[in-house]
Amino acid sequence: MGPVTTVVTRWFHVRRASALAIASTGLSMGGIVVTPFIKWILDSQGIRNGSPWLALIWFCGTVPVTLFLLRAFPQPYGWLPDGERAELGQVGDISGTPLNEAVRTNFFRAVAIGYIFALGAQVGGALQLVKLVEERTDRSTATLATIILSSMSIISRFVAGRIIPRVDMTKFTVGLAIVQGLSLASMALNESRIGLLLSIALFGVTIGNMVMMQSLLIAERFGVRDYPRIAARSGLISFSGTALGPLLLGWLYDVAGGYRSSYLAAAACSLIGATMFSFAGSASEQNIKSEVISS
Repeated sequence: MGPVTTVVTRWFHVRRASALAIASTGLSMGGIVVTPFIKWILDSQGIRNGSPWLALIWFCGTVPVTLFLLRAFPQPYGWLPDGERAELGQVGDISGTPLNEAVRTNFFRAVAIGYIFALGAQVGGALQLVKLVEERTDRSTATLATIILSSMSIISRFVAGRIIPRVDMTKFTVGLAIVQGLSLASMALNESRIGLLLSIALFGVTIGNMVMMQSLLIAERFGVRDYPRIAARSGLISFSGTALGPLLLGWLYDVAGGYRSSYLAAAACSLIGATMFSFAGSASEQNIKSEVISS
């Protein structure tokens, strides 16, 4: 996702949220369209014989598009961000905050730490989802749950792409983390088929948007100058949550003998993430140097 969000961030400024929503839809569409096909290959060919086919599909689906269609910056091709034509001799504005200043701001620290908890809860909850539903209902309901999760992720991402430019991005992220926490708590407490599916649909609303907001917050606050390096640093920090979240939920399942405590813990982590986001302040560009000095 890092290279994709970097390219989109450079090509879109005003309509960045909508562009990222469209670009990142491939993640969810892959879960709906590609995953069943991959499962069929592995079921029929096995891992040893099926893996070369998966590698070929990956190569043909990504490398030609990357080489022939993607371009790092719009300016060398006579364009400005958001599809505007550059006049003769016009140089695009590639402004932003240097990495060494960005990582010393309260905003960077609050967002990075917040995403440790928010993504830990999200990834842990998503990876354990099928087993949770199978234990409480049946396999067909678990399959339906994954479809609902991916579908709601796609739909909500497009809706958010229209809403985000009109609201404060930090407050929107706080709201997402709270909704995610409530949905995880509801999944922990619901035993019925309908209740679980409704909770999963609400969880799906947050899945794609939470990941997308990490890129939008960093780009909005620090600009495009050092965006790849700043986003990579933030992603490296938040990856600890992505790695530990599933382990935490699995360990709690083994200890408690069920998923109730696991998903309640995930809900608590999500709410801790929301609290950290609230400490970040506005994502609108400010005098970052003064913030660095004061911190």
